[in-house]
Amino acid sequence: MLLPHTPANSYDLAGYLIDLGRIEEAVAVLHQDQPSPPQSSTSAWIEEPPF
Repeated sequence: MLLPHTPANSYDLAGYLIDLGRIEEAVAVLHQDQPSPPQSSTSAWIEEPPF
């Protein structure tokens, strides 16, 4: 099992895995879900503190 990694490094990590002959793991790394961006507010003003 691979440890979690920074999504920005997925391409590099997949390349290293391919060099090692671990193609299935490289494909799995490249197909991991990326976190969704935060939802934008419908209002310009925020009524609640961020904490």
